[in-house]
Amino acid sequence: MYSICCRQWYAKYNLNLQGNEAQNEIQLTMEYSIKLFKRETIIRLVEDYQKYIVTNNWG
Repeated sequence: MYSICCRQWYAKYNLNLQGNEAQNEIQLTMEYSIKLFKRETIIRLVEDYQKYIVTNNWG
């Protein structure tokens, strides 16, 4: 399962995904330009990425 937490700040890049592993969990942080992407688009991207990870037995 995952949670999506949104904080607003200026993104350095148009789209950036970072991952950290801690205590048998993978934590992903995505920064994106609000001038280029809607929040709903990013949520859909994260959901698709999660499905890909689960389907390929990575998580």
